[in-house]
Amino acid sequence: MSIGRWLQVACLFATAIAKADDFSDALAAYDAGKFADARRGFERVVAAGASANAFYNLGNSCFRLDEHGASALAYERALVLDPGFSEALANLRFVREKARARVAEPDWRERVMSRIHPRAVPWLALGAAWSGWMLAGAGVLRRRASAVICGGVFAGLAAALFAGLLWNDDRDARLAVVVNAGSEARIQPADRAPVAEVLPAASRVRVISAQGGWTYCDLPGGGQGWVHAGHIAMVRMLPRK
Repeated sequence: MSIGRWLQVACLFATAIAKADDFSDALAAYDAGKFADARRGFERVVAAGASANAFYNLGNSCFRLDEHGASALAYERALVLDPGFSEALANLRFVREKARARVAEPDWRERVMSRIHPRAVPWLALGAAWSGWMLAGAGVLRRRASAVICGGVFAGLAAALFAGLLWNDDRDARLAVVVNAGSEARIQPADRAPVAEVLPAASRVRVISAQGGWTYCDLPGGGQGWVHAGHIAMVRMLPRK
């Protein structure tokens, strides 16, 4: 192994040790009731390399500081990394209830997609597509209309799964959480414009576009409105350069 490679491995090892130390220190601060110190510690851990567990503990620290918006955001990010993180989901629901957050009711497409693990959807779609091609091909060769029809059904299912995956991914990519308490969405990007909807901390919106210091969003009440850009944070973090 070259010297450069050894140095790279050594740096990665040192980073991992530092991250583990930060995590341990943050947990110790949390156990000692020093929640502000714990929050800063978990923020350092997340900055060094995001993980569902780090975001979960960051959410717990923010909740102890009565920062409901930041707490919900951390839990949401934990669930992006680990959709099956039941403790994060339970805590997210609790903080929303405590903050009286507004969250849009899921439509039928969201309810269907939520029943399938996100990582399983591409495999199910590929399996359905492959089965459809095989059945349709066999049906054509053997001149069996029923096999061709079954193949078409499987192909249609594959197309629906892929379309649902793309639709769901687009919606998730635009998801944001209200981090400021008592935020207001307005019908125009101006402080004096009429209020479209009051948004407690931990509420969910979906971003449509941005203009200056304002963000145009789909609101949980079903309408649309402009929210101060600094009052919301995207759930999916931009990759670090």
